[in-house]
Amino acid sequence: AGPDNVAPMSPAPDSVVLANGQDLVIGWPASFDAGLFGGTTEYRVLRATSPGGSYTDVSGAIPVNGSGRYTFVDPGLGADTFDYFYQIQATDATNNTALSTSLAAKVRIPFSSGLNLLGVPLRLTDPSLLNLFAGRAWADAWSYDGCGTGFAWSTALPTDVTGFSLIPGRGFWVNGTALDFVTALGVIARTNRLHLCAGWNLIALPGFAA
Repeated sequence: AGPDNVAPMSPAPDSVVLANGQDLVIGWPASFDAGLFGGTTEYRVLRATSPGGSYTDVSGAIPVNGSGRYTFVDPGLGADTFDYFYQIQATDATNNTALSTSLAAKVRIPFSSGLNLLGVPLRLTDPSLLNLFAGRAWADAWSYDGCGTGFAWSTALPTDVTGFSLIPGRGFWVNGTALDFVTALGVIARTNRLHLCAGWNLIALPGFAA
């Protein structure tokens, strides 16, 4: 048999959460080939400040240990003013590598006083509008689902117990009370598809130009 030139399976980050009010925790499930002959033996987390890179190894080697899930904590970066993008790299025993095709990300979405038409550029780990805007300067918000049944508008107030969910590709209005921002945590898919229905559609293009 010849040398192993086959790359391991590409890992897939699926969550970014904030811990201790300041640390970013990047999570991903174990690759299907982890621990198998010729499969993934270690992971590395790479970070950049734009989707197109350049990416730097910030984790060092994270050995496969039989876990079904892995996480990496990037300390202190959840509370600053910068955007961050993460790729997961898988490596096998002969140093073949494969990068995740999706990106984990932390991005700031600014808004101003008055009406703002916004969208989320990623699939949020927590899609709740109320949680995303908790403690921020806003008075009310609306979303429109042209593909739903019944009344198409959804509304939310800061004092509501439940609101509506934010999904990539759907726009929403926010009535800001001052210049402010929200910090969005989630995953940017390699490709996105917008589902349009007959009549009006309130859309926002997901992802980033890179």
